[in-house]
Amino acid sequence: MYNRQYFNAIGFVPFFLPDTFSMESAGEYIGELGAKGIRLWFQFRYILEAPDRINRKNADFIHSVIAELRRRGVKQIIGDNHDWFIPDGEGKPVCRCGHMPHRETMAYGTVLDWFEESWRTVAREFDEVDGWETGNEANHVPFLNALDGEEFDLMQKADICTDMMFRAARAIRGVTTGKLIIMPGMAPIGGDHKDPKYPDAVTADYDGMTMSLERIYRNIESGKFGSANPRDFFDKLCWHPYYLVKDENDDWKCPDDKWVELNKAVYAVAQAHGDGDIGCYFSEYGIEDGDNIEKEKKYADYIVEGMRRAKADMPFVESIQVFRIFSFLNTGEYDTYSLCDGRVIPPRKKEKFEKLMEFYKE
Repeated sequence: MYNRQYFNAIGFVPFFLPDTFSMESAGEYIGELGAKGIRLWFQFRYILEAPDRINRKNADFIHSVIAELRRRGVKQIIGDNHDWFIPDGEGKPVCRCGHMPHRETMAYGTVLDWFEESWRTVAREFDEVDGWETGNEANHVPFLNALDGEEFDLMQKADICTDMMFRAARAIRGVTTGKLIIMPGMAPIGGDHKDPKYPDAVTADYDGMTMSLERIYRNIESGKFGSANPRDFFDKLCWHPYYLVKDENDDWKCPDDKWVELNKAVYAVAQAHGDGDIGCYFSEYGIEDGDNIEKEKKYADYIVEGMRRAKADMPFVESIQVFRIFSFLNTGEYDTYSLCDGRVIPPRKKEKFEKLMEFYKE
């Protein structure tokens, strides 16, 4: 019922690579790691000049990235985007991350039209990828917020996400065939930490995902969002199972029985709606090490333990795209979730890289 060919996967942002570290060199690392799947960042602001116009130079680079990943043994490439075009002061499209007009405005329809056209343009251009994650953390303010500065509540974000999934899926399927469509990966956020019904913050956060997913299914079943068929929105569920729980030493806890049960509770929403056989992707997963060598070593074991627990106890999880292989950021900051420290060239392979590579070989 579930396809686990690409269980061992990694996240990769190609356009953050510095000039001193080539894509061929990055490919060597990815090939050595042995990941079978890649979550590849395809941000519209990088790929597109307008909803209907490709940035040829940048697109050609991404084509070369995909070719290099294939050469290194990557079997599944899932493109991810969390950008879209919104109107500027003159009503012309400008690409941004997260900003969205309210649903009742005329501008909202315009943004959805541009969003659909953008997906059509990108999907047509990159037919060599295997599938698309049509957003990122749409239940989280940095990736979905009101254009006028007013924060959407959790249900408003779920409604907007439902609209956007339908438009993206329709666009992709209109110009390609056989592509896997993955819902935007949800973040563990949204429950009220002050609500006494929650024993702790992490339970509240995971319930934010269950509430979001419940709203999405109800929206679909209403038939008021373009279709009453979930497959017209996504083929696979998706969320980011970060486990932000500290132990008595103020260190992150290892994924444990509670972590498993929290993730099962999210998937149970799909099961309750008759959709329990579709499977799920974890399109981000990892533990930040705080730039501490000793914690880096400990958390390397924790990451692998979480992979083992998911493999053994969560059969619905088809792929875990670990966040992420290189630390490069466009801000110049250091991403402590990363498997490789890019502050030196060639990047230092952290203990996380070594332990994950061993696990991938099993």
